Amino acid sequence: MVHSASVKNPDETPSDHPPRGIIDAVATLHDISEARRFSEERYRLIAENTADIITLMDMSLNIVYVSPSVERALGFTPEEEWARPLPQSLTGESWRLAELAFAEEMALEESGGADPSRTRILELEHFRKDGSTVWLEVALSFVRDLGGRPTGVLAVSRDITERLRTERERQRLVDRVATSQRLEAVGRLAGGIAHDFNNLLTVIVSSLGFARDGLPADHPSAADVDNALRAARRAAGLVRQLLAFSGRQALEPRVIDLNELLSGLGEMLRRLLGESIEVEIRPAAAPCPVEADPGQIEQAIMNLAVNALDAMPGGGRLTIETAPADGDRVLLSVSDTGCGMDEETRRLAFEPFFTTKGPDKGTGLGLSIVYGIVGQCGGEIRVSSEPGTGATFEILLPRVGDPVFRHSTLRTPRRSTGTETVLVVEDEPAILAGTKRILEGFGYRVLAAAGGDEALEVGGGHEGPIDLLLTDVVMPGMNGRQLADRLALHRPDLKVLYMSGYTDNAIAHHGVLEPGTHLIEKPFEAEQLARRVREVLDAP
Repeated sequence: MVHSASVKNPDETPSDHPPRGIIDAVATLHDISEARRFSEERYRLIAENTADIITLMDMSLNIVYVSPSVERALGFTPEEEWARPLPQSLTGESWRLAELAFAEEMALEESGGADPSRTRILELEHFRKDGSTVWLEVALSFVRDLGGRPTGVLAVSRDITERLRTERERQRLVDRVATSQRLEAVGRLAGGIAHDFNNLLTVIVSSLGFARDGLPADHPSAADVDNALRAARRAAGLVRQLLAFSGRQALEPRVIDLNELLSGLGEMLRRLLGESIEVEIRPAAAPCPVEADPGQIEQAIMNLAVNALDAMPGGGRLTIETAPADGDRVLLSVSDTGCGMDEETRRLAFEPFFTTKGPDKGTGLGLSIVYGIVGQCGGEIRVSSEPGTGATFEILLPRVGDPVFRHSTLRTPRRSTGTETVLVVEDEPAILAGTKRILEGFGYRVLAAAGGDEALEVGGGHEGPIDLLLTDVVMPGMNGRQLADRLALHRPDLKVLYMSGYTDNAIAHHGVLEPGTHLIEKPFEAEQLARRVREVLDAP
């Protein structure tokens, strides 16, 4: 069978249908259009329903599109966001960062060697409609034409405010742990040397005191002795500061009302700070009972006040207030209107020996001491401050019960002399001899022993009364607490005064003496020792 090609007859009427090839072409174009429309619809749905903010900008960084999610994040409708210039949407620092990043990306484009698919990640702080700010992580990339040239900027942003807050809180805790570890390390060093160093200073101070008492006021060496005595006192003060900020200073805690304590500090603070500083005391309406050494709490407040004074060289206001706090705690707040602190200074504020003062203007221990005191009381201290806005230190202490509040300090004796019998126990021969000489000079009868075993022999062999045991805490063999307990078996009315340059766990738990325990810290001077002995003997 022969097949011949179909030939169109010229007399035939033209068909109403186009050739098949045109139909196929039109169908193909229709499919492409449908695919594009479907694709565009799909991307529109994604853009309008994603939690991230999708923003398209031209090369002048003017917004030409922003997704509806902007309203959830910033409070602005898309139309309101379009109308806002980008510099008004960002904080000043974030806008400068965005400008710099855009300039760097354009420089890379001009170099011709950059990856065209690259993405730049920035963390930018945006203003919300209510005036607050929110942090967004912004992924930036160029929109390009068919030739690969940038024609716009695509930004995909998500809210990272909570993530940053969590990271900062975690970093704050890490910093606190690191600070505590450094304080503990310095504290161990201070505790290790304090006992021996204070024993040496006790001998130096007492010997200088004896030498000074034996010199006429116009003696050529009197001034030299006075200078040496002042230097010894400063050295003793430095050791006390080291022990205080390391949380290893011996304390005499009792239940006190912070409101009552503050009432007695106002006038002293005004004298300390001068007329250029307004001091405002705001006690809480209800009692704020805590268990602490009142002298140490006063020292913490004084240190914070001096720190505030340094921050207000032109004058200002210091506000100290108390209030109930969360978690069954009491708040003691100290605020100033000074120059404030930046983030780095806040981070280092409680570091030992850190100071913003010039050379020879301070030891850098003031706030470290406060940190140590608060920690030793079982409390927490935190600081909030910004440059130019002053600073607020918040001390949170555990609240205790509500007894009848009264400052329970021992009454100040009218005299320092006495005739009672005192048993002095000290393993350092020079301190033992010096202490015996001081007390005998004030009229006391003194029995001396170089250690616990010898003290038991002396006490057991003495037929008359022994009114007071004055003993060192840390001694070889039997410590002071063990000695006092042994002597009390036969002399139950014996009063005890401990001497220490550093208290170990034999008498102190984490450096805090048991309630009712009397202590005098080394080094001490003659009049100081005599007054303390008199106080303990006269106590009920």
